Amino acid sequence: MKKRKISRRGFLEKAAAATVVSAIPFNIPFFNLTGSKKPNSRVHGVQLGCTTYSYLEMPHKVDDVIQYLILAGINSIELRSVAEEDLGIPQIPLRPQGLMADKENDDYARLSFEAREAQKKWRLSLPMEKYAGMRKKFNDAGITVHIAKFAPAAWSDEEIDKRLKADKKKFKGFNDYDIMITDPNF
Repeated sequence: MKKRKISRRGFLEKAAAATVVSAIPFNIPFFNLTGSKKPNSRVHGVQLGCTTYSYLEMPHKVDDVIQYLILAGINSIELRSVAEEDLGIPQIPLRPQGLMADKENDDYARLSFEAREAQKKWRLSLPMEKYAGMRKKFNDAGITVHIAKFAPAAWSDEEIDKRLKADKKKFKGFNDYDIMITDPNF
């Protein structure tokens, strides 16, 4: 048998690889893409979760986010903008980058105002059953929504009241329910 010599660099590479592999927690359950198993992100008695804002740069419909959560093995979330986006809220136009001329600034302000008014009308007219249907999707996937977080700084009192009613409907029967309204002036 030929005696193999190992260099310091080779030894360090193998030691680093062994350290990385030994740090992988192999007791984490793996889930298939069909969603037949429910996720479980409780580790040693501690419930781990995430915010749906984590998936903001990815396709952002409720069904997509549910698949991301199942693949990640996460069953506890903070629900953010995905709820209204999936239900079809009119979008506010993106602000053009760079400096704008007065006319461009006025046009953007007008379009933003019109979009906010369209959002208000949308929020006030959306049937509560839509929220309940969305909640059922999360329940069926084994995912608990612990917090619904919205930023209603530009919302009217009517919109806030409707949101609170929708959240009560969406989370009916859940004792760990909480609504966070992130508006410093609220």
